Amino acid sequence: EINLRNHSSLHKLFYSLVFLLSWMGIGYPLASLSTTSNSISAAANLNFALKHGSAWNVPYKYLGSSLFYPYAEMGGASIVLAMIVIILIYSKNKDSENIAKVNLLPAAFGSTGGMMVGMPIILNPLLLPAIVIIPIINILLAAGAIFCHLIQPCAYPVLSGTPGILVSFFGSNGDWSNLVFSILLFILDIIMFIPTMKLGLRLERGLKDYEEKND
Repeated sequence: EINLRNHSSLHKLFYSLVFLLSWMGIGYPLASLSTTSNSISAAANLNFALKHGSAWNVPYKYLGSSLFYPYAEMGGASIVLAMIVIILIYSKNKDSENIAKVNLLPAAFGSTGGMMVGMPIILNPLLLPAIVIIPIINILLAAGAIFCHLIQPCAYPVLSGTPGILVSFFGSNGDWSNLVFSILLFILDIIMFIPTMKLGLRLERGLKDYEEKND
């Protein structure tokens, strides 16, 4: 039991470091975690699922390909896509809205480069807690749901560029419970991210008003 706790703590620390690097603009660790479907353990899961017709009882339920890519990252754009939705709902800044609109479709398919460049995301201290904490919460909730047999582990390979909310659906060979869980999880991400984004938008408006007064 102690070993399991230590193992879980190491995983949390590792994922925190990965998301910290992502916040710093170093995305390779995220990319490497999203390609763990090529590992021996993932291959064993896939073979089991193909043999038994489902992934409910695969031997390795808590791989990065089962937790990180489908739920923490949601195809690579979980936090960024949530940010876009919040900007479109709450922001009154036309520039921010235009950037969000342009990047909505690419982000939905996992391409976040435009948003990362167009908005002050990298090295933004205001966003750091949310970028690190929210994906870890996603992982813990997904692991709990898998443990309680509410959703299947994602054992099947998913094409790169698959919309994030659909990754777990296709990764479980079309299990609707996975799709519903992903949708609810994304809604939760938006709700958790709203306070941070509202604060950021207020600061943005305050700076704009300050600049206008001094001009």
